[in-house]
Amino acid sequence: MRQEARPRSRLPPRPMAGSITAAGAAPSGRCQLGFTQACWKTLEHCSGLVIGDKLERRNRMESAPLLAEMTPGETNFARNVEHLLAKIDAPEYRHLTIEALVALGDFFRENPRFILSEYLVLDVIIGHGVRLAWLQDHPGDAYEDQKALAWQRFYEEPPESVARWIVAALRYLVEQEKPVASSPLVPA
Repeated sequence: MRQEARPRSRLPPRPMAGSITAAGAAPSGRCQLGFTQACWKTLEHCSGLVIGDKLERRNRMESAPLLAEMTPGETNFARNVEHLLAKIDAPEYRHLTIEALVALGDFFRENPRFILSEYLVLDVIIGHGVRLAWLQDHPGDAYEDQKALAWQRFYEEPPESVARWIVAALRYLVEQEKPVASSPLVPA
């Protein structure tokens, strides 16, 4: 039996697919319905999302008003999400954020009773996913000393692996929840 070689790097596909439309949206260029449903499902399970720079208040999507005023398939909802994603300069990180949102939506769909009372900060969740993935493969290495390499390796991971680490990071952070600045949960 011949094994197929794993692609050497996933970096080229992520930058080219750094937008929702490039990641499988309808030919019209509109946001993929499955993606917006994943975002919607995530918003149903928390107070809101912080997409992009966590210090910028305009990068928050508050769940209550969005869920009350819009629908998951509504164009305005998709535009809100796309607007926040467009603020992320690095296309590969933007695509990683899209993958994280899909992973979280799938997780919440499978775990309907998993409700969080605070905002989810995607930058923090993704960062912890990178750290957890690195530490599993390099338990003796100091993550802080190898952070750039850890991120490079994470970008090379296939989407299924990224999804697994995003969910692991969410679970880890919820279990470790402490009132610290790097918490993935920002008080509402």
